[in-house]
Amino acid sequence: MTSHRLNQPTPEQRDFLDAVAHTGDHLFLRATAGSGKTTTLVEAAWSLPVRQRTVYFAYNRHAVQDLRGRLPGDVQARTLHAHGLKTLGTCVIDGQKASTLCAGQAQELASDPGVVQVLTRVLLKAFNAMRELQLPPGTPDLALEWAEHRPPGVPDVSWQRRFSTALSQIARAGVEQYETTRTIDYTDMLWLPLQTGQGRSSVAHAIVDEAQDLTPLRWAYLMHVTGQRGKQPGRIIACGDPEQSIYQYSGAEPGGMQRQADALGARVYPLSISWRCPALVVREAQRCSTFIRAAPTARQGAVRRVLSTHHDYRTTQAVLCRTNAPLIVLALQLHRDGLRVSLGGEDLSAQLVKAARELPDPYTEADVERLEQLTPPPKTALQALHADLRVAAAQLARETLRGRSQATRQALSRLVDQLCQSSPGTVYLSTIHRAKGMEWDDVTVLQPELMPLPYGTAEEERCVEFVAITRARRRLTYALGPEAWDAYETELSSAPLPAAARPPKRPTPPPKRPAPANPPPRAPDGSEGPPRVITVALPDDAPSCVREWNIFTGQDPVPAMALRQALQRVARAKRPQLSVWAAATLERVQRLPGNAAVLIDHDRLHQAEQAVTASTISIPAMPPRPPRPHRQLLITEHSLARWKYGEIEGETDQLVTLTYRGARYTFDKTTCELSGQPFDPAQPYLHPDR
Repeated sequence: MTSHRLNQPTPEQRDFLDAVAHTGDHLFLRATAGSGKTTTLVEAAWSLPVRQRTVYFAYNRHAVQDLRGRLPGDVQARTLHAHGLKTLGTCVIDGQKASTLCAGQAQELASDPGVVQVLTRVLLKAFNAMRELQLPPGTPDLALEWAEHRPPGVPDVSWQRRFSTALSQIARAGVEQYETTRTIDYTDMLWLPLQTGQGRSSVAHAIVDEAQDLTPLRWAYLMHVTGQRGKQPGRIIACGDPEQSIYQYSGAEPGGMQRQADALGARVYPLSISWRCPALVVREAQRCSTFIRAAPTARQGAVRRVLSTHHDYRTTQAVLCRTNAPLIVLALQLHRDGLRVSLGGEDLSAQLVKAARELPDPYTEADVERLEQLTPPPKTALQALHADLRVAAAQLARETLRGRSQATRQALSRLVDQLCQSSPGTVYLSTIHRAKGMEWDDVTVLQPELMPLPYGTAEEERCVEFVAITRARRRLTYALGPEAWDAYETELSSAPLPAAARPPKRPTPPPKRPAPANPPPRAPDGSEGPPRVITVALPDDAPSCVREWNIFTGQDPVPAMALRQALQRVARAKRPQLSVWAAATLERVQRLPGNAAVLIDHDRLHQAEQAVTASTISIPAMPPRPPRPHRQLLITEHSLARWKYGEIEGETDQLVTLTYRGARYTFDKTTCELSGQPFDPAQPYLHPDR
């Protein structure tokens, strides 16, 4: 194989590239953060035996620009939307098209302007979801909000029928408007070709990057242009990382990539070694991922925790945060201190200025307070985004009012421009979402205690945290807020730092009374007395799973507080016996003093935590179901946890025996674990309900 961009492929890369060159199969590459996936995909383009009608689909236009000069001359690089726009031909792009169509339907259903406005909003939300998620107009979930606005006296069935009819008419009107006036909106670029048939089977080889972020609409378009339902379907070579799926609010979700691979019968290859992150950063990332591994030659690196208000931000290159508001506060502080900063994201400046339009011009402090009062507690991720921007805009507005009774929106806009300018030597401040795909030697995560957000899904929040951690090439710093610092060991901490690496306690005001000449030392949690190292012994009546997976047999000292928090997370697992194990183990350390350190086998604790993560991101069982009676069992294959259908071979009141791919598994129906074997979090287990 002639290599054009990859001189020395790793064994994992070589297996994948050999399959590209010597088979015609659909291929999916599961690639962790920093594994060289783009380089591998570029090499895949060069490795194709035939490259006619080959398109490399990148996730955004910046990725397309980065590919210039790297691909063979006969391979195009495009985003899916750019490809769809070219398929549709010359068009007029109207961002208000869908809203106008929905307003027309709302006016046919109501006459009161206020009701029309509400129905327009509900129809627009449903129509966009119908297109992006590829749902039929009569899908019940689309009509949930619609049902809340049913007029008195109108039967529920009749009102639901009107909703389904309205969506169908909006869809038809959207197609007709394109055919008569060539008017489209952004979503139409992918949705309309599916309606009109344009572009079907136009791509013979599709190389797809960031496949974990594809929504059902994007997958449908990809299947359409490669002609998967035709007689000679094209080939799909996709790459992504389900553990970096951070756009679930837009319709993408971690299991989507694997479901498409299963539907296509694709061969899945791993790219599990991170060549970007040092060993300690990889270990930190393994709290969120059972897949990522450190390179054999990885440097040790560093992971540390500091108090956010005492951190020297001149030592870092990038500051990442889950939300915008803390970044704005920090940016203003650093700006006043004369440090050059750059708020990341080309769209952030426009979004902040747009959020500030709710202020009068000029505005006063009272106007800023009213803007903050307009921000109710969010209930969804989308509401949280809007609320976050509004709070950030209020902070900027208050900065322009320093020493003034009033300020103008133009002054606010100038301040935003100053903070968003990028120049050498600046500290880059960004939300984690905007930092995806980027990397720095030294990364600070600001207020990590904000994760997980209460209105985000557990899966997405885990993915967001994984993305934040894996941006660091040398050192990762957690800059905790004051409350989290006082607690010291936060929810983010799965493996505590050695005592020598712990940062000092937060400075405290001088005591009111004279302190003793030799005050007693304090433990990490603030309690007096030197840290005590304790060996825990299990009682004879401890549950069998605790005795079989006994973590108190090791020599790794772990602060009792950190151990309790880790066990509390595991105790919330949906796997019955794992939850029992964690709860019973937790009882042994629940009442230990705060300055205690417990000797444990850290590898065993880590494996239990990994089992929780694996089950959380497990891939659902895919049809078809076996014709014979069956139950589901969790199997780990190629570092992926998947639910599989096992046919029932035999069953009693206490046991059930399943067969899967020729292997026999006998489970205890009470514990859902393998019968007759010591408890092991890594082994297959039975679904308690299915």
